[in-house]
Parts: sequence; structure tokens; C-alpha cells
Amino acid sequence: MMRNEIERLAVFDFDGTIIPFNSFRLYIAYLPLLFLVSGDFSGFAAVVSLVCRKANKRISHLQFKRALVDLSAGVKNFGFAKFLFCICRSNIKKEISLYKSIGCTTCLSTAAPSNYANKVAEFLGVDQVFAYGDGRFSWEEGVDNIGSTKLRNIDSHFGSGCYVIEVMYTDHSDDIPLLETAIRKVVVKPRKEQYLKIVTLFPEAEFY
Repeated sequence: MMRNEIERLAVFDFDGTIIPFNSFRLYIAYLPLLFLVSGDFSGFAAVVSLVCRKANKRISHLQFKRALVDLSAGVKNFGFAKFLFCICRSNIKKEISLYKSIGCTTCLSTAAPSNYANKVAEFLGVDQVFAYGDGRFSWEEGVDNIGSTKLRNIDSHFGSGCYVIEVMYTDHSDDIPLLETAIRKVVVKPRKEQYLKIVTLFPEAEFY
């Protein structure tokens, strides 16, 4: 691509959009079982300890998430990622393929951890992944890959003024900063409160 070309992006949220639920909640159950089956009892105990500390409100959600991502850094999440790929919404898979076919750079932008989101994106054939814990970006205390952080990370990667978001697919008002930027706004099976927030701000949005 020439330096002065504008890159056309098709951006997809993951949890609730490409898949119908929150993948991280499932990963919390999957990871200790994986450690247990593989005989890594220290890993199993570490996850259980983290879950107990979070349940007792001794650590925040993001502290818990950061610790779990660090703990599972060396884990091969092929099986978990393959399962998530198999339950991805077929119509959204088709949309990803469609936008690739017309020359858009497809992007997965998600709060899901990069240690399995990257593999799911590979199965989906997505070009770029922006997920929590991605080593290209800073994840200081209190920062998750939601809202304006998603937009900032995309901007940091492609360069301000060097891209246009042709379409944004999401299920949640957390993605309002990306929806504001996108030419086409597609909202996938939102909950009622999310629908009301988004339709008020973006009456032109399409609802799947």
C-alpha cells in the first residue's frame, strides 16, 4: 500500500457480536480445568486463588483480568479458540469475508484477552487484532480495551488520518467512540438498554 493511500477498515467487536456471549467468563472456567487436566496443579491453585480474591473484592475486575492473562501467557489456547470459532455467528463470518473481498482491512477490536483472541482471529481470517493485553499497547492500571481505548489503539496502529472505518459491528454502547467514526454502523442483537442508547445517538444505525 502506498503511504498516501487511505486504509479502509471493517471493525468487528467480539463478545456479544461475533459470538453470542462473554468469552472471558467462559475462559475463567476453562483455564483451571485445563491446568488440572494437564497436571499443572500450581496453575490450577493460582486461578482458584485469583477467583476467590475477586469474589471477596480484594482485587478489581481489571486486576483479576491482568493477573489471569499473565498467568496464562504460556498456555496454548488452540482448543478454546477453536471452540469459540465454531460458535461464531455464521452471518458475521460472511460479513468478514465480504469486507475482505472488497479490499477492506478487517479488524477484531475486543476486550477479550489477546492470548486467545489472536487465535480466533486467525481462524476467522481477520487481518488485524486489537485485544486486551496486546503487547503493542500500554495496559496501565484501570485501562481495558473498551470505548475510547479501542479507537486510540486503532489510531495508534494505522496513524491518524491514514484510515477510514467503513463499518463497525458491535452489540454495545461501549463502542460509541468507534460508531461515531464509522460510516456504516451495525448493531448485532443488543439488549434493550443498549438498543435505546445507540438508536438515540445513531438513528441511522442498522440493527441485526
